[in-house]
Amino acid sequence: MIEWKEEVHSVGIKLMDDQHQTLVKLINALEKNKWNPDKEFQEKVINTLMEYIRDHFSTEENIMKRMNYPHLDAHIIGHKDFIAKVEKFKHQFETAELSTQALSDLLDYLNNWIVKHIISQDKDYSRWLVGKE
Repeated sequence: MIEWKEEVHSVGIKLMDDQHQTLVKLINALEKNKWNPDKEFQEKVINTLMEYIRDHFSTEENIMKRMNYPHLDAHIIGHKDFIAKVEKFKHQFETAELSTQALSDLLDYLNNWIVKHIISQDKDYSRWLVGKE
């Protein structure tokens, strides 16, 4: 479970912080339901999470594009790599007989990536954007 801590995770841009908090809530909801035997329900949560991640990345990239963020291309590549890896985990989950292990692997990746991404790359672009305003 990810515990949102404003002083650690906030990037200082309200829209992005709100979206990041929603991502954390969705990941935590998936974590809470890891042992739920209803695989269909878990797939629904994963699909909702993936849809929200894509929307969030699009919003984030559009903001960076409007502000001419110099590291936009690298950030987009990071987002695409993340989506590809999560889709791979999702496929493993959908096809696995032992779906709890596949779900655990997905959750480990999500938990590690999202926190690292927010406190490093997202904080970097937010500092740059705030400095431009």
